[in-house]
Amino acid sequence: MASFRFDLVVAVWGDLFRGLFEKLCLPSLCTPANLEALGQRGEVKLWLYTPAAEVGRLDVAQLRARIPAAIGFRVVTLEGIGRADHAVRNNLDMSLCHRNAIKTAEERDAVISFIPADSVWAEGALPRMADRIVAGKRAVFLLGTRVTAETFIDVFSSRFLDAARWVARCPARDLIRAALPCLHPITRASFVDSPTFTTWPSTLVWPVGADGLLIRAFHFHPAFVWPRRYGDFALTVDLDFVKNAVDGEGDIHVVTDSDEALQLNLDVENHLPNFLGRAPADPTAIAAWIGGNADPLHRAMFLRHTVRLHAGELGPAWDAAAARSDRFARELLAAAADTAAP
Repeated sequence: MASFRFDLVVAVWGDLFRGLFEKLCLPSLCTPANLEALGQRGEVKLWLYTPAAEVGRLDVAQLRARIPAAIGFRVVTLEGIGRADHAVRNNLDMSLCHRNAIKTAEERDAVISFIPADSVWAEGALPRMADRIVAGKRAVFLLGTRVTAETFIDVFSSRFLDAARWVARCPARDLIRAALPCLHPITRASFVDSPTFTTWPSTLVWPVGADGLLIRAFHFHPAFVWPRRYGDFALTVDLDFVKNAVDGEGDIHVVTDSDEALQLNLDVENHLPNFLGRAPADPTAIAAWIGGNADPLHRAMFLRHTVRLHAGELGPAWDAAAARSDRFARELLAAAADTAAP
């Protein structure tokens, strides 16, 4: 087997995200089934990007002590980032970190894994996705489902966190079962039957009883990328970077079953209130949104992949939800195509 290098990239600034990274994200990564198992696939380095002005707020020695010894660890300070007072600036700063990380990875011909600081990972997620790269894929796409930080932190701490060792082993089905009562308002607004449907329908959700969520999405998170072309990008890593880095759908694996890999993202409850609508879903409005925000690759991902986040076994109820979502997806894309026609 070829020797692989994996660069895990995390950008952290501000008390909220620093706390989420240290208390939730890192414990879920630092388990034998995640970082240690990933280390069996090749050389692994964890790169932590932070503003120069904030590096003193990180206990680097304690972080190093918690990370498995075989995993390389480096804190990279950048000037001019950390302006989290505005969402656009925050995204620009994140992209600056990612550009720096991509240049570093290019020097090592490394696979890049973009790890959100506010994420929680199920057991085995990292090595299973890495196995797709080892087997020949060039990118692994994953959905990060939003949960409400104010409620989920206590649930996570009581059910999964080993406070003495500061490690959190999170089996995927248990993690979903814990997350379902804590879904973020934006996630609930993405339910196709929501009375206050989202104004940003990049993700559409069909609840499957009390067992989980079936999801179709236009925009996925690039969890692992081994670029054929590293290069620069104009927007973000999940838009033009990935499309330029790989050779189309054949290079991409989409995680569609939470048993393979699961990532949750924690958001404060009042984050992005403008994403919350005031009326049920309007297919005409969704089709118009598709016309302005989903390119051919996004549309193909939405049509061809249904993501199942399940706390139990899959069965007929999931098949029925998939059939409903398939009809809905085809009707939406047809309407979007008609809208775009001259």
